[in-house]
Amino acid sequence: MPKYNFSTQRQNQGLRLDKFLTQELGELSRAFIQKLIKNREVCVNDKLVKPSYKLKTDDQIRIEYKKEQGKLKLNPKIKLNIIYENKDVIVINKPVGLVVHPANYEITDTLVNGLLSYYPKIRNVGEDKLRPGIVHRLDKDTSGTLVIAKNNKAFQYIKSQFKNRKVQKTYIALVHGKVTPKIAQIEKPIARNKFNPLKMTVLKTQISNSSLKYALTKYLVLQHINNYSLLEVYPKTGRMHQIRVHLSSIGHPVVGDRKYKNSKFKIKNEKLEPNRQFLHASKLNIKLPDGTYAEFEAKLPKDLQNFLNKLTINN
Repeated sequence: MPKYNFSTQRQNQGLRLDKFLTQELGELSRAFIQKLIKNREVCVNDKLVKPSYKLKTDDQIRIEYKKEQGKLKLNPKIKLNIIYENKDVIVINKPVGLVVHPANYEITDTLVNGLLSYYPKIRNVGEDKLRPGIVHRLDKDTSGTLVIAKNNKAFQYIKSQFKNRKVQKTYIALVHGKVTPKIAQIEKPIARNKFNPLKMTVLKTQISNSSLKYALTKYLVLQHINNYSLLEVYPKTGRMHQIRVHLSSIGHPVVGDRKYKNSKFKIKNEKLEPNRQFLHASKLNIKLPDGTYAEFEAKLPKDLQNFLNKLTINN
């Protein structure tokens, strides 16, 4: 039974409840959230409210609902950009804006729904009926390489690769400010934000926290462009939002990242920034179930490349 607790902050004041929850619960549609509110499964300050309720500072929001039993739906409209495929795996270049898997059976516009249409046998692969074949994930607004298991033997093999940190992941990130030194690492534990369970935070001390996880991110500065830095980033652990929260913690948030932006960098006009976070999973080095080592690469998408070109021209 999914449970969420939120504590609103000053910047949320005046926002509609359903809109706020849609922003925070990115995998749930606004229509589904409105249905939860109308079904009395959402409370604000222990009271039932309407979807149009306007939030106040320090409102306590509680969500608790039963997962519906059903069957994932196929969606042939979701096309896969396949980089590589064999009998065990599919490697795709995930586009920006596409959620990897649904949070409930009503949702039909995720990568998994497209996968089921392309390869229906994947339905019974893995350990979660809502995530068939999914071994690792990318955020909705992060593009790039993603490996998917086509059978249970491959699922367990690839899962073990990730668990034992044998997979080398490389990301391209553009961040605010001039990052120094050129080569470094960020080794800071990450935990869920106490005000927002779908947001992560870096903890400065090893305090007792059930969600606290060790996290390590290495990076290389490729180029300084005006007051930006282009990085190659190598996450050595796989925590939720790890790259984004780690880079923000050292004062260099990812460009276009609204969730982990830093007040140090005041954006005069957000329309001048890309419409999403400048973060792309460019390479994946992995040992496949047949024993071969492979490197898969996805080029920087046009929207990010065009933004980078504009910065370079104005440099």
